[in-house]
Amino acid sequence: MSKKAKSMTPERYAARFKAEKARLQRHYCTHFKFWRACPFQPCRKSRACVGDQKTCLKRHVEQV
Repeated sequence: MSKKAKSMTPERYAARFKAEKARLQRHYCTHFKFWRACPFQPCRKSRACVGDQKTCLKRHVEQV
């Protein structure tokens, strides 16, 4: 193990995990083009998920 991995606190690990999970969920929403049917206008305007990715995935889980 590297020194960096040993010095990571559980809180920091949880924060990094949560951020990466949100980024990956947002990527899925954008990749599957869920923004086309999104009620949140900024998503449609930017043609990417910029809103709440959790709600978006729950709404379209049957399509995946």
